[in-house]
Amino acid sequence: MLYTTVDRADNKQFRELYVSPAAAVEAAKTGAPMPDGTVMTLVQYAAVLDAEGKPQVGPNGRFMKGNLVAYTVMEKRSGWGAEYPDNVRNGEWEYQAFKADKTPNTGANLTACFNCHKPLGAATDYLFSYDRLKAASR
Repeated sequence: MLYTTVDRADNKQFRELYVSPAAAVEAAKTGAPMPDGTVMTLVQYAAVLDAEGKPQVGPNGRFMKGNLVAYTVMEKRSGWGAEYPDNVRNGEWEYQAFKADKTPNTGANLTACFNCHKPLGAATDYLFSYDRLKAASR
């Protein structure tokens, strides 16, 4: 289910965030970690740019969605992540990046995903959008 969208000015992207299963939203609403089998999908689109290279904003005040750029996926499974040292491990999450054609992006720096999410800690189950999940409706 789509639970939020994000405008990223730093890389001129419009992003959609999806979660499956819906039980993940219920877990967030109670302050619990994501259940085993949760899949978080970030769909990245280039923002439509004006003649000056600035993202165009639609009537809703948000970036206008352009061409699909890539997908990034986080998946949580019981026992995953045990092979990572504590300074890298993000609970039981694994990451994968995909190109717009849905093939794996073998050049993606997945270590950067771990490093970026690590400081968030277990309180938010390593998710930047945990509070947005809490606010989502099923």
